[in-house]
Amino acid sequence: MNQRITEGSMSLRGFVKDVLRNFWMVVLSGVIVFFGLTGAAGLTEKPVYESKATLVISSKESYSSLTSLQTAAQMAAVFSEVFQSDSLKKNIMETAGEEMNVDITCRQVEATNLLALTAASENPRHAYLMLRAAIENYGEVSGYVFGQADLVVLTPPDVPTEPAQRTTLLSYRKILIPAAMLLMVFVIGLFYLFRFTVKTTRGARRQLEGTILGTIPFEKSVFGRGRKNTRHLIGGASSTMAFSESVRRAAQNIQQHMNKKEAKVLLVTSATPNEGKTMTAANIAVSLAEKKARVLIIDGDFLNPSLGRIFEPAPGAGTISDILSGKMKLGDAVSYDRKYRLFKLYQGDGRQGRNAAGDRDRIEAIVNICRREMDYVIIDSSPVTVSADAEMWMGLSDTALLVVRQDWADVRIINDAVDMIWTNTGDFTGFVLNAFEPEWGSAGRSQHYGYESYA
Repeated sequence: MNQRITEGSMSLRGFVKDVLRNFWMVVLSGVIVFFGLTGAAGLTEKPVYESKATLVISSKESYSSLTSLQTAAQMAAVFSEVFQSDSLKKNIMETAGEEMNVDITCRQVEATNLLALTAASENPRHAYLMLRAAIENYGEVSGYVFGQADLVVLTPPDVPTEPAQRTTLLSYRKILIPAAMLLMVFVIGLFYLFRFTVKTTRGARRQLEGTILGTIPFEKSVFGRGRKNTRHLIGGASSTMAFSESVRRAAQNIQQHMNKKEAKVLLVTSATPNEGKTMTAANIAVSLAEKKARVLIIDGDFLNPSLGRIFEPAPGAGTISDILSGKMKLGDAVSYDRKYRLFKLYQGDGRQGRNAAGDRDRIEAIVNICRREMDYVIIDSSPVTVSADAEMWMGLSDTALLVVRQDWADVRIINDAVDMIWTNTGDFTGFVLNAFEPEWGSAGRSQHYGYESYA
């Protein structure tokens, strides 16, 4: 079995979400098959249209029903030959003034004196014209055959609007369209199965090279696009109990590790962007500050500073760039949030950050001062695959934490980031699994909301 497919690495919920997320591909596959079969049928197979009429035959010599039935049976035997005769068709086409390729058949309705006449052609107009003309002109070429019988039209010819029967390819559409859609679902499932990402907490314990410190459940956003979203901060009015409990549990495990290692500076990063590292760093900082600890959170993402999108900076709040440029001293640049009892040091915009990233010695001096003044320093850095800034922060930190989002980053990239942390930092705290949804049919909450074993 492929090493990527391990026990607990599959999530039924994740598979269903993947199918729904890509359902347009399922619909598109059905549409392609529909139009493909329709086009192929139009090119390779010609539809056949049938015009029909019903005739009543009675004997001129006798009015007995038995004689009429006998006459109808005799006439039915030769009627098809009459209408298929070259003479009749020639007369009809001369009258119509155009060539028509039409097959005419006739059959007796069982045990009656009724004849069912059918004209079949690829052209519905030709089928109708041929049948009508045949009824009107048959006597000219076969009067000697039907001289002893009366022929009355019971049901006149109709103009066919649809093919008499589906072509072979079109008849398969009801089978092939659902089959194509199911095949696309299967393909999506294969891509989901072989996508080497962390899909479940059980899979994470087997795939990731480190300790899982907690699992933070997925929280739906309630604010509109472009508005500040603080609902994911613990203690907020919109934060769920499960979310807050999971963050506090993870923070407790992180604090135990840091105290055991006598570490004060924690780097929070991720393997790839958009895994929720900034929100996780903010919640860990808030959780530690709830325990009366002096906690400073630093926005260390020089390229894409985002701490200000979580905590609204006060007007004139200082930044690392202000300190490095000499505009502010460290004590003036650090702001204090009374609501969360948290110290914060923001970063300037991306342009200022790029200029600040090259001054490693002064940044190291800032970190050393903060290490002495604070109980814990939380640094939110850029993802390790985005820039070299994360590697610089690793060298200035005591330990590091990796945030892993459900079904997001490749496991190999995540474990490579762990190796980088061990090389540059010398200590790896572990993983926080972020935005994980509980598996359908899970036995209990402890499996999903941060109550994993910790060692």
